[in-house]
Amino acid sequence: MPKRSESAHFYKRREKKKQSREVKDWIIILLTLILVVYALSLASHLTLNKAQGSGTEEPTYLRVQILNGCKESGLAEKVRDQLISKRWEKFAFDVVDVGNFGDSIISQTLILDRKGQDKRVFEVANILGIKKENVLLKRLEDNYLDIDLSIILGADYSRIFKN
Repeated sequence: MPKRSESAHFYKRREKKKQSREVKDWIIILLTLILVVYALSLASHLTLNKAQGSGTEEPTYLRVQILNGCKESGLAEKVRDQLISKRWEKFAFDVVDVGNFGDSIISQTLILDRKGQDKRVFEVANILGIKKENVLLKRLEDNYLDIDLSIILGADYSRIFKN
């Protein structure tokens, strides 16, 4: 008789181990499915961000000096505010200096290329509606403010910078 109870006990333990193993297997399967769904979601999110980002480029930041060349009080500050607040095609302007050009009155607005970056300066001139012949290369000897370009406001400023 003792043999029978031992074998019954053995089968019960074996059955419990089998059930325990089945539960563990199901838990592993469930966790694997969760991981797969998470990985697919992450891959989808990254692909979507890459696709959205490809159409929009970061703007090129240009350090700008604005000089008033037509003697209208406060004009350089107004233009600074306009340059900073308006969204431009592919440029963002960091106006680092505002002032007066001197005693003379300039008839047409000029852009001075302070670093020899012709391509970008001509693009800015085109965006602002300034003629190519009004873009000049005039490097600064001591460019401590790291100015990329200077805009000298002429008497035609209202055509370019509309209020």
